[in-house]
Amino acid sequence: MQDLISQTDKTQIKKIPGMRALTREIQQDMAEVEEELKQFIKSPNKIISEISSYLFQNAGKRIRPALLILCSKLCGYKGNEHILMSSLVETIHTASLLHDDIIDNSEVRRGKKSVHAKWGPNITVLLGDYLYIKTIGHSLQSQHRQIVQILTDITAKMIEGELNEYYVSWNLDIDEKVYLDIINKKTASLFSASCQIGGILGKASEKEKAKEKAKT
Repeated sequence: MQDLISQTDKTQIKKIPGMRALTREIQQDMAEVEEELKQFIKSPNKIISEISSYLFQNAGKRIRPALLILCSKLCGYKGNEHILMSSLVETIHTASLLHDDIIDNSEVRRGKKSVHAKWGPNITVLLGDYLYIKTIGHSLQSQHRQIVQILTDITAKMIEGELNEYYVSWNLDIDEKVYLDIINKKTASLFSASCQIGGILGKASEKEKAKEKAKT
């Protein structure tokens, strides 16, 4: 089912006018994000290194890093911090998938065995926690305290969304408000954060920030 959904998503993205052209403009940036991710997952701990390499070698669509990069460039950013921050939002997303697979008991992720299926739930949950904590640690390199706060808040919000989803599992009486709150915290919040961080790096005006905040 996940493979089918993933393939459907890719098909829909290809149909979006200008999407290929947009990503073509940031190919070099995206390649640098991949290199940053490779450095990020390096560890003297054998099991962390082995599982992280397995986890990141089959790349997803990288939509969140792309949004961050595009928003930073839209606001005129010229530095290099967007590469690090893009790799961090992708790592947060990946950590959330690890926990999600445990809760859903998923056997497959991106066309191959999930970490949960291959190494078991205990190691998987610890690796997810490790990636979350390491991400926040690396975010402290930012010159923008607001970015560190956003990543910290978003991580907590995503975990809260996961907990809420688990709590209402198999409840057919769930109302629309609860459902929308879950998908906002689990999924939409990180998309929003990616755009916000790009705007902060590009020194977006207070008016532009207010517009973005009103959408979230």
